[in-house]
Amino acid sequence: AASVPSLVVSGMELVTNSLIAVFTIFFLLKDGRRMRKAIIRIIPNKYFETALSLLYEVNRQVGNYIRGQITDCVVIGVLSFLFLFFIGFKYAFFVALIIGVMNIVPYLGPLTGIIAGMSLAIIDDHTFGMAFKVFCALGIVKLIDDVFVNPYVVGKSVDLHPMVVLVSISVGAALMGITGMLLAVPLYCAMKATFETLYTGI
Repeated sequence: AASVPSLVVSGMELVTNSLIAVFTIFFLLKDGRRMRKAIIRIIPNKYFETALSLLYEVNRQVGNYIRGQITDCVVIGVLSFLFLFFIGFKYAFFVALIIGVMNIVPYLGPLTGIIAGMSLAIIDDHTFGMAFKVFCALGIVKLIDDVFVNPYVVGKSVDLHPMVVLVSISVGAALMGITGMLLAVPLYCAMKATFETLYTGI
């Protein structure tokens, strides 16, 4: 019985940390235009055109990734709700909402939803029966995301191999935790765009 409260606490901590990371990135994106203007002001005139091309390409790559990731979040959130509703889970909408929002953090988002869903199922049902159903339902959704949705929606938008995404996220997690996981792929996209732009001599 002692493991149930610890599971709930771990789930809530994971959700809280993920929300903090999401809001951090939101405010960074919100001030992105102001940051670009500040960078352009300090660039010498002879590098001005190259800098504009570079900023445009970085913005395009990162923007494509973010749009793809948001689309993935919506699709997975809806699928999670449908699967959880089908098994008769009382908190289907709430958990699907968590999964949809947290899925912005690759790999960690689905884990957050599974922990939150199983915790609620155990608390409400007092058995592991519904928790097991939640685990299976969300496991299927995760499989659909990994095999179909994410490679098509996100991978195609930035042309990144899944292994590159996994390594980037692992490095980001090691350096900055959840926030690093959220920033890893956009930063990689920015570095990729920078290298390609400078290499082609634009």
